[in-house]
Amino acid sequence: MLGLKGQLDLSYLPDYKKKEVTALLDIFREIDKKIDLFRAKASLSCVPGCGNCCRDACVGVSVLEVQPLAVYLLQSKKADHWLERINPEDERARCVFYSREQLSNGGHCSVYPYRPLLCRLFGFASRVTEKKDREIMLCKEIKNYFPQEVQRVQSQSKIKSYSPVSSEFAIKAYGVSMDLANDFRNINIAVKRAVEIIGYHEDLFRKYRKKGSEQTWLTRTFRKKFRDSNLKGTRKKLSKFKYRNRKDKTSLLTNLAADSARAPESSA
Repeated sequence: MLGLKGQLDLSYLPDYKKKEVTALLDIFREIDKKIDLFRAKASLSCVPGCGNCCRDACVGVSVLEVQPLAVYLLQSKKADHWLERINPEDERARCVFYSREQLSNGGHCSVYPYRPLLCRLFGFASRVTEKKDREIMLCKEIKNYFPQEVQRVQSQSKIKSYSPVSSEFAIKAYGVSMDLANDFRNINIAVKRAVEIIGYHEDLFRKYRKKGSEQTWLTRTFRKKFRDSNLKGTRKKLSKFKYRNRKDKTSLLTNLAADSARAPESSA
């Protein structure tokens, strides 16, 4: 399993956005761990070299769950390459990250370590029925390729209990950010939007990092946002704020700058 968090630099993101991406990476890791355990107990795996689940599918995901992918694309300097392939008007397009030719890793996904929740859960997740039983949502390719193993799994509730319940992870995602978790789009359009959000923070950080310390960046960011908006109540709050030391002032500016930085998400 790849060490996802260790591969991404989140230092330039505001605290609230950093927490979102980190929480998603933790969810990804938990899903992968559960699926690996279930596959081992059930003696099941994806059909070698298959990829039929993504070949012509129109995949819908939330903007929230592709934020780690957006961070990866920007940091690896691959964002422009993929964004050029995305038609923001085509809501029925297949995933641009799917490769019809088998890749060196044996699969067809070009961004496999950072694939969204839906892709991670597909084929091995389960749902809880009205009778409180587990129903494994295996794909048809797995059922056809491993008929005996599937029959054994379906008859043994203990093995089924190892399968991750998809609704549980959906709830966890809502707990990270309800607004972005509710923002469902075609996967290509969702990635484009996530790149815009993450890229906004990256550009903002790089712009002001060259001009001084973190506090200078926060101060200038806040003041610019402050001048360009009608935050009269915030201005009054700042003027009356009696900070005991530099740490108090920095904390206030951090919160205000972070609130202002949420604008790109709410305006979409």
